[in-house]
Amino acid sequence: MFPKNSATPRACFALLLVYFLMGVELAYSNAGVDPFALHPQYSNVALSPDGKYLAMSTEFEGEPQIAVLALEGRKLSSLIRFSHTSQPGAFEWANNDRLVVSLAIRSGLSESPLFTGELYAINRDGTRGKHIFGRRAVEPRYASGMMLAPDGDDHILVQVYPWSRNSSD
Repeated sequence: MFPKNSATPRACFALLLVYFLMGVELAYSNAGVDPFALHPQYSNVALSPDGKYLAMSTEFEGEPQIAVLALEGRKLSSLIRFSHTSQPGAFEWANNDRLVVSLAIRSGLSESPLFTGELYAINRDGTRGKHIFGRRAVEPRYASGMMLAPDGDDHILVQVYPWSRNSSD
C-alpha cells in the first residue's frame, strides 16, 4: 500500500499512539473541561528509525525530560534528565540508538524556552551524553546548529548559522 521506505506508516503509527496515550489520560481524569485546560504531558513525539522506540518530551518532577518508550511491551525504556537551565528543545533520532537534541534555556518570564543553537547527542538509554556542536562542544563554535539529516550510523548533517557577520566565519 505504501512505498517500501515510506515514512507514512511510521508517522501514522506514532500519531495513533499519541491519541491512545491521550485517550488513556482522559479516561482516568475527572469528567468536564478540566482535562482540556491542562498543559499536555507529552509533546515532540518521534519514532525511532527501526520503529521499536518512541521518544517524547515530558516533565518529571517539574523539570523537562525526554522519555523513551519501548513499543514492545509498552514500557518506559529510559528517562533522560536535563536541568532547568539546559533543557531539551527539539530532538531527532540520528540512528536507532542515538538522539540529537537541540538545547534550549528558559530566560526570565518567557513562556517558551529559547534555543541556544547547541546540539547534544545521547543514547536512548541516557548514557554517553556529549555536546557535539556549539559553545560547550569539544571544538567550540559560536554559531547555531540544526540537524538536517542522519548521514549513516555515525554522522549527521548540520546546518550552521554563524553568530558574527565576519566573512571569515
